[in-house]
Amino acid sequence: MTVVRTRALAAFPAGVRAAAHRPRLVAGLWAWQLVISTAVALPLFRGLIAATAHAPGSDPLLDRFSVSLFGEILQYNALPLVQMLQLGAVGALLVSVVTAPVLVALTISALEAPERMPAGGVAAAAGRWYFPLFRLLMLGRFVALAAALLAGAATRTLLGPVWDSSWELGRLLVVPSVIAMALLVLALFWAAADCAAIHAIRTGSARMFAAWRMGLRASLGRPITTLALWLLAAVTITGLAALLFSVLGSLNGAAPAAIAAAVVVQQLFVIFRVGVRVALLGAEAVAWRIVPPVVPTTEVAALWLDGGGQATDVGLPGNGPDEQPVSRLVARPEEDQGPGEDGQRQVHEGQQPEEPVE
Repeated sequence: MTVVRTRALAAFPAGVRAAAHRPRLVAGLWAWQLVISTAVALPLFRGLIAATAHAPGSDPLLDRFSVSLFGEILQYNALPLVQMLQLGAVGALLVSVVTAPVLVALTISALEAPERMPAGGVAAAAGRWYFPLFRLLMLGRFVALAAALLAGAATRTLLGPVWDSSWELGRLLVVPSVIAMALLVLALFWAAADCAAIHAIRTGSARMFAAWRMGLRASLGRPITTLALWLLAAVTITGLAALLFSVLGSLNGAAPAAIAAAVVVQQLFVIFRVGVRVALLGAEAVAWRIVPPVVPTTEVAALWLDGGGQATDVGLPGNGPDEQPVSRLVARPEEDQGPGEDGQRQVHEGQQPEEPVE
């Protein structure tokens, strides 16, 4: 078994090219997220309309959004908007967990296919891998979250003396250090689940625990490459988010054109974010690939039967006139077999068969 490894700076552009060459996949994932977000946002939108339609104090929100003003409006409003927001978030999380195996199977199958997959092939791949990937993702995500919490707790324990000291700068650095360590461990184990899914679909094996062990080997065996890929993806998404907020900040006012432009810009950000996720999966697939061993093949002599039923060797390499002949048994046709003969005769490689005696 040969493992082909690629550096992060070469794997991530390859993943970006793979995502750019599959616009239908990115568009389909974006449309699915749009459906989910719309289903969650519609009840909240109607609740916000009911809460702010007859509240003159909410008019400044039309010019610029204010967290403090919005909090005051919710505080003195009888509608349970916070509970509605929590229920919507929980519902979206459950739908994401249930549909994650389908989306992962579709994405990896499309990335691994040399050509564009037909709709029937995509649906078949999603149906075949749903339950195996569901078990894998549940195991991998649970282990990732647990490992991140343990890493954060261990870091907080190690930095306890600094937190209890009078060093102000050290106390300020404790919380970012705990969060950074938890995120690093979370990225490593989350990437392990991704690599496990890629390995399972590549090999066609439904042994998810074995695939997860291979994913751990791929992720934890090269932690710098794994973290570099995720850091590149995070920097890209952060840059896109900063660009989004800067553009939204320039679109002030309640004019229909400004609202439509804000919606378009926000959906463009979602499309690019989906593309970055697809590119990250493609980069992980490029960064670690198992190549099956090449099975050596031996050259064999081609045999043909002439009109008299004689077996003749054609061009056996390496069996020259100075080498010893190689003996083997060759079957004769049934119509050429005499009484008491079993149809087997001995032929020497590199020698002409004897002529039949008249």
